[in-house]
Amino acid sequence: MSSKSTIAKDYCANWWVGKCQGVMLTRKDGRLITWVDSKLEGKDCVADTGCDYFENIVIASISHEEKGKRKRI
Repeated sequence: MSSKSTIAKDYCANWWVGKCQGVMLTRKDGRLITWVDSKLEGKDCVADTGCDYFENIVIASISHEEKGKRKRI
């Protein structure tokens, strides 16, 4: 299975040359709320060690078929 950082590179909207743009999303009272997390913005991607955006948005949005097509490392 591909490493999380490889999947982030291929699928994460926050990934930019290995750095995180820090844009976060949440729903509250039926509204979509976005903000920039200054703890992540401009820092190295943390998908391999734990990122809420990556786990809840990126991984959840990749179809099972796409996951099966990922090259093995």
